[in-house]
Amino acid sequence: MGEMGVGMVGEMGMPMPQQPGMDGVGQQMPLPEGARSIGTVRRWTNDRGFGFIAPEDGGEDLFCHFSGIEDGKCLIQGSKVEFMKTFDERKGKERAEQVTGGAPEPEGGFGGGGGFGGGGGFGG
Repeated sequence: MGEMGVGMVGEMGMPMPQQPGMDGVGQQMPLPEGARSIGTVRRWTNDRGFGFIAPEDGGEDLFCHFSGIEDGKCLIQGSKVEFMKTFDERKGKERAEQVTGGAPEPEGGFGGGGGFGGGGGFGG
């Protein structure tokens, strides 16, 4: 029999498959490049169209702009989301892109009409 990526031994001495991102002793390992991460929406500001996600693997909260959400226009605070970590050269830190777990546009749209042009939504 070949290796099966066993990390721990469960009840009755049966090997348990290793969880992704775990090193077999319960320690978090860096995810391979291109791997999706899971996190919880820490806060979301509808009128500005951005928020922050707390990654499950620890580390700093990640910025997320509404344009990075693949299946909606906003995120719900406290909800679980999946995303890709990308490095923002301009800001010098990681951010969340290709986010899934989003929600439709909030009722009434984004913004309160205080932007340029006086209309609703972003900038108008």
